[in-house]
Amino acid sequence: LHPFSNEQHMPFPIYGNESILGRIREAYPEWPMELVTTRSFETVHLADYTITPVHAYHLLEEDSHNLIFERAGRKLLYGTDTGVWREDTWEFLEGRGIDLLVIECTSGRIEGDYFGHLSVNQMLEVIARMRSIGALKSDSQIVTTHHSHNGDMTHDELVLELSPHNILVGYDGLELWV
Repeated sequence: LHPFSNEQHMPFPIYGNESILGRIREAYPEWPMELVTTRSFETVHLADYTITPVHAYHLLEEDSHNLIFERAGRKLLYGTDTGVWREDTWEFLEGRGIDLLVIECTSGRIEGDYFGHLSVNQMLEVIARMRSIGALKSDSQIVTTHHSHNGDMTHDELVLELSPHNILVGYDGLELWV
C-alpha cells in the first residue's frame, strides 16, 4: 500500500488486540486493511495452525497477549513481555502439555519494580509452577528470550545460570523445531 507498495489493498489480515489495532487504524486511516481483533483465551484458526492468545501481565490498560501455537498435536507457548501471569492464565494453562516454551527473561538478576517482565528467579518460579500444573510436558524444551542489558547479565552469565536447569538461552539466529 502507498507509500510502501503499489497494491490497492493488504493481501493478508492483521491480527491483534483492540489497543494495537486502534493504533494501526489511527496511523493508517486510509489503508484498506482487514483487521481482526484477538482476545485472551479465544482461539483463532490460520491455515494449519490453531493460535490461542493467553492474557500476559504486561500493560494493565490492555488485553496483552502471549500466544499458544498448535499444529499437528504439538504446542508452542511464546511468552514474552509478561510478568508472572494472573490466575486466569494459570487456570487456562493447567494440563495444556506445552512442548516448547519460549519465555522472557528481561530482568536477568535484577528484581525490579516493573511487574511486566521476569527476572531469572521469577522465570524459574513460573517454570516450576507450569510443571506442577501440567502446563509443560516432562520433556518440554525451554528457551529464554527478550534479554536486556538492564538485567545486568551477559549471555554467557545467563547460560551458566540456566544450563543446570536444562534451559537454553536464546540468541539471534537460533532455530527451533517443535
